[in-house]
Amino acid sequence: MSAFELIEILNSLLNNLKNRKNEHFINTEMEIIIDSIEEESYLVKKEFDINCQKFYDLCISYIQKWTLPNQALMVELNWFHLTNKNTVTWNNAKNTIKMISKYVKVNEDEYFDEFMAFINIFQDKFDDWTKNVISVEQKWVQIFNIFKEKDVNVLNLEMVVEFAFCLLGSNASIERVFSLITPTWTDVRNQMDTKTIECCLITKTYGLSCIEFYNEIIKNPTFLKKIHSTEKYKVSLDDKNKEK
Repeated sequence: MSAFELIEILNSLLNNLKNRKNEHFINTEMEIIIDSIEEESYLVKKEFDINCQKFYDLCISYIQKWTLPNQALMVELNWFHLTNKNTVTWNNAKNTIKMISKYVKVNEDEYFDEFMAFINIFQDKFDDWTKNVISVEQKWVQIFNIFKEKDVNVLNLEMVVEFAFCLLGSNASIERVFSLITPTWTDVRNQMDTKTIECCLITKTYGLSCIEFYNEIIKNPTFLKKIHSTEKYKVSLDDKNKEK
């Protein structure tokens, strides 16, 4: 999940919590349970409502503090959802490239022309997307497919969108890599270079069963020859250059 998709989920959660707090929401099932208490049911309901308000305040405060360091990110990437015509503007798109300029080199003149062409497609597709709910990545796929069919180059827009989708919503994937590295790169096996570790992790996460892996490598005579070779493993010059 990308960062701007997570932002949308968090905004939706905040709105739901605020609405429940403002309306003093208690579901019917809970009201029946409270009303079934014979004595002082009114006081029980009042106390329960007070505790619910505290709970909502705590949740809202926690989410707001948690997202505070990324408030700028939340604002600048909001238009990527393509769910609100008011947010899909050149001003917002321009602010985005200001934010990512240190990471991605964008030709702003070309980007402007590409964005204006994108706006026309977006406005044509918006009503259809409103009727038929589809994911944000599917929307962008449709847009870029239209550009491809018309043989229109939108390299700068593609780079900006790719960057937005590459921003992870959490560090779970990174933590997963560390978990895989730990049993592989031990105190005993600490002489392996990073390229070897990378190859070990790729092998572990290859996604094929033993039978599928066997059937895959049996088709590759060059690979099999290297496996059966008595030569010691050596890092090639190409591998060293890649690491540099």
